[in-house]
Amino acid sequence: MLLITHDLAIVAQMAHRVALMYAGQIVEVAEAKEFFARPLHPYAVNLFEALPDTAKRGRRLASIAGSVPPLNQEFAGCRFADRCADVMDRCRVDAAAADRIPAGPLRCAASLRRHRAHPSAATRVWGKDPVLPADPPEGDDGAGSARLQGLVSRSARGS
Repeated sequence: MLLITHDLAIVAQMAHRVALMYAGQIVEVAEAKEFFARPLHPYAVNLFEALPDTAKRGRRLASIAGSVPPLNQEFAGCRFADRCADVMDRCRVDAAAADRIPAGPLRCAASLRRHRAHPSAATRVWGKDPVLPADPPEGDDGAGSARLQGLVSRSARGS
């Protein structure tokens, strides 16, 4: 079955594999459990940083600066370059091919460079990554499921 959605809670509940798209192009493919535990493409990381949760209550949510580029244009480089904190000069002129890493295809020169130089550094681990807290949230099996638990339950109630 192929499911196309913007709802990460539905993806977490139903998908076995995830293909993340940005501006009409697949930028990351991984097993769902791996994707939710260790997103690698900067767009995926930014999406998870923008998710609301109780720890962020009362604070401004993260957002991704800029806008999705119009799809009626020719792209010379990475489609996410103008919004990416990891952008390199190369990203603006050369679209990275979707290279295969153990998790699956990934289209990002900066992430691929980090992964090749330090494969373990590209893997997000609780307490070892600046984006993730020292301990997983209660009920998290280490695969990122608790991060979406609230969204899943709200989605299931239809609110």
